[in-house]
Amino acid sequence: MTKQFYVYTHAKPDGSIFYVGKGLKRRTDSISRDNNHHKNIVKKYGKENIIVKTMLCRSEQHALDLEVRMIAALRNGGVKLVNLTDGGEGTCGYIPAPRSIEYRAKLSAAHKGKSLSTETRAKIGKAGIGRIVTVETRAKISAIHTGMVRTPEQKAKMSAWQIGRVLSAEHRAKISAANKNRSPETLAKMAAASKGKKHSPDTKTKCSVAAKLYFQNPEARAKQSAATKLWWAERKAKAAFRGQLSLF
Repeated sequence: MTKQFYVYTHAKPDGSIFYVGKGLKRRTDSISRDNNHHKNIVKKYGKENIIVKTMLCRSEQHALDLEVRMIAALRNGGVKLVNLTDGGEGTCGYIPAPRSIEYRAKLSAAHKGKSLSTETRAKIGKAGIGRIVTVETRAKISAIHTGMVRTPEQKAKMSAWQIGRVLSAEHRAKISAANKNRSPETLAKMAAASKGKKHSPDTKTKCSVAAKLYFQNPEARAKQSAATKLWWAERKAKAAFRGQLSLF
C-alpha cells in the first residue's frame, strides 16, 4: 500500500491558521501535538472546534518542501504561527530513539494516578483494529528495543504489577485465540529465538516456586486435569480412527 503524505493546517474557529504540519493521514486526523503553544490554543477552543484542512502531496519530499513554503508565506503575511521551526525537518512516521531513564521517570510520575475514560479506551481500541504494521516499522521498533536492559527496579515494578492480576474471561479468550492462530512462520521465529537460551539458576528457582504455587490452587489443578484428560481422549480417538482406516 502506497503511503499518502499530506501538509495540513490547524485553524481557530474564526478560520485563522495557527499551525502548519506534514505527515501521513493518521497524523493529520489527530489534533494533539507536543507543542505547548499549540496545546494552549486547542485547550482554549476545544478539539472539536479546531478547523483542519489537508493537502495531498506526491511524495514525502513534496510534503516537506510545501510545508516550508507555506510557513514562510504565512509568516511573511503577518500570520502568527505556533510552529517552533521553519518546517522541512524530520521524516514522516519517525520513531524516536530510546529515552533516558530520567526522562522516562518524569513521564511515569506525570501519568501516575491518571486513568483513561471508557470512551477514550474504546477509541484507542477501535483505532488499532485492522491496523497493519509494515515490515519497515517492525524493524525500527525491533532495533530500538534490541539491547535494552531493564533495571532491577523496573523488573520489580513489572513483577509487582502482575502479581494478583486477574484477567477477564474476554481478555483470556482473546489471548487464547491469538496463540492458536499463529502462523508457521511466527512459530518458527519464536523457536529460533529461544533456541540455545538457558535460564539462570535464579530464574529457574523463580519458575519452580511459581509452578508450585500455581498447582496449590485447586481450581488450577482441576483445569490441568481436565485438559490432560481431553488430550488423552483425543489421542485415543485418533488412534482408533487410524486403526479403522487400516482395515480398508
